[in-house]
Amino acid sequence: MMDLFFTEEKGFLKVSPGKTIEDVGLFFNSLEYAMFFFESEKCKTREGLLMEFKEKLEFPDCFGFNWDALEDSLKNLAYEGHSKKYFLGFKDSAVLPEDLKGKEILKDVLKSASAFLKENHGIDFKSIFF
Repeated sequence: MMDLFFTEEKGFLKVSPGKTIEDVGLFFNSLEYAMFFFESEKCKTREGLLMEFKEKLEFPDCFGFNWDALEDSLKNLAYEGHSKKYFLGFKDSAVLPEDLKGKEILKDVLKSASAFLKENHGIDFKSIFF
């Protein structure tokens, strides 16, 4: 049934033709995933995006506001998080629209954290750009 709503490509989900992000979100919500969407104006800069991560995922006050700190904090969801299943949605046009290198770094961080959480802690961590 999952493949009716999305496909998985290079470690990220992709909305299936004829479906919307709302369809995908409803599907994951029905499976009780902790859901977070990144689509505000703040996400246009690295600093704003990292602040969104800190606020939405409740990272500690000592969060370092750089890519390494983001990766470490995502991996720490295994110990400090409130769920065993995470779904993060990123509006492609809102997230680092003028920083393609930063967006690629973000995707690498998300892939790394996802693999770590799954392999070491059995935590399902899904990301989608829509």
